[in-house]
Amino acid sequence: VETTYKVRVRFVLLLQEAVPDWEIDSPQGTAKITKSVSPEFRRDTPDGPVYRVSEGQGIAPPKQVYSPEPEFSEKARQANEQGTVTLSLIVGTDGKPRDVMVSCSSAPDLNENAVEAVNSWKFEPGTKDGKPVMVEIAVEVQFHLNGNR
Repeated sequence: VETTYKVRVRFVLLLQEAVPDWEIDSPQGTAKITKSVSPEFRRDTPDGPVYRVSEGQGIAPPKQVYSPEPEFSEKARQANEQGTVTLSLIVGTDGKPRDVMVSCSSAPDLNENAVEAVNSWKFEPGTKDGKPVMVEIAVEVQFHLNGNR
């Protein structure tokens, strides 16, 4: 029996994962199965599941409550390097960042400073149905010399 498979894969570079959706169509058109991977769940950890923000699934994002500005490295300051470092991280149920990783950077000499700064941030944890859960998010850390925006 001839069968058509349609596979779409959405790559999420910031979260370093792929989200597949697929459909199976039989030639008679009587049987159509559509399956989609749940967008809210990412993985289990020893501390529990990690979710992604999804309003439809009742998962609210964490909120920054303390986020000091990052320091410039001396090397970056001397080179007048400015830019943005995008980080992926998990905000724990305690509001502390964990597993902070560089996802994208226009200022490689500032990556370490961005990670160090975000590791000191504090959050109100994300919630699922009103209860604190671990949530994976991406944040941008911008570096500007002399207040230039």
